[in-house]
Amino acid sequence: MKLNVNQINILKDKKIITRVIPSDLLTDLTIDDLKIKELITLTDPSEDIEEVLEPGPGPSPIDEYFTIEATEDDTVLSWLFPSGPDVSKAVTIEWSSNNGLTWTSVTADVNAEGNIGTFNAGDKIIFRGNGATGFYYEENVDYCDGNFLRANKPCYVYGNVMSLIYGKNFAVETTVPEYALSYLFSSYKNDWVLFKTSSPLVLPATTLANNCYSGLFAGCTSLVSAPELPATTLANYCYSNMFAGCTSLVSAPELPVTTLADSCYGGMFYECTSLVSAPELPATTLANYCYVSMFNGCTSLTSVKCLASAVSPSNAVTNWLNYVSPTGTFTKAAGVSWPTGEDGIPSGWEVEEI
Repeated sequence: MKLNVNQINILKDKKIITRVIPSDLLTDLTIDDLKIKELITLTDPSEDIEEVLEPGPGPSPIDEYFTIEATEDDTVLSWLFPSGPDVSKAVTIEWSSNNGLTWTSVTADVNAEGNIGTFNAGDKIIFRGNGATGFYYEENVDYCDGNFLRANKPCYVYGNVMSLIYGKNFAVETTVPEYALSYLFSSYKNDWVLFKTSSPLVLPATTLANNCYSGLFAGCTSLVSAPELPATTLANYCYSNMFAGCTSLVSAPELPVTTLADSCYGGMFYECTSLVSAPELPATTLANYCYVSMFNGCTSLTSVKCLASAVSPSNAVTNWLNYVSPTGTFTKAAGVSWPTGEDGIPSGWEVEEI
């Protein structure tokens, strides 16, 4: 008998304690698989204990494998590894549709593709892998046709993306390697990726590397909100084009980091045509091209707050507010001089100082 549980709660002496299910019922599962924090053994099977078995609280989102959940019947999931000459970047991916009891493994190589399976509404597929080298080739970077995971119908994505990089040991990882998740979901008018309010997609990294999230959701036209971005250390191009072409995005993530890197936010919200308010930009010192084209094409954008103490280097804001709403409010630090136009404050916008 195989069981699918995280833990069992037992009522003993009016206290809830945690107990492992008897080992003869666990078959191939281990205590680590169940993530049980405490093992309580009853030495006397006849001991008078009132046991009330209930589902445990379950794992936190950071402990969950990256998951795709079908929302409709006959959903076909597939994978594609774009072409390129560098076979050393091949990665191994595993997935399971029975919560990890069995896994299917594939090594993705150049020009490789295949089906994961056909699923019905509510089916959940969990993933793990060794994708530290990334799921695309640099020579084929194009958010219109570069995604690794594909679906023919809308699906929820949630859980910890680190399981795609670090396999079983993902929950404690807080560093994303260069290019590791670049363009993972990107595709021209990709409308299958949805977020689930009750089960967030977790990007837990606090230290980023060059291009690690570049184009991650580019072209995902069904995204309305963005996952939290808790990173405190940025890197060159780390968020570049991350949400480019997400035309339904109305809620941007907070961007609290005050030490920027070259092109770190370049094109991050390019052509997010539903975005009305930009996330606050608290950094006082800018970096080369840090905000280049950041909101270019955000035709609904009417509110920006940037606290830079100087607009230097000037390339930091090249085209950053091109093709935004003709009217809006720009909030800046008192006394800081800004140019007017697409490389500064749009003409026609009101200016406030703090």
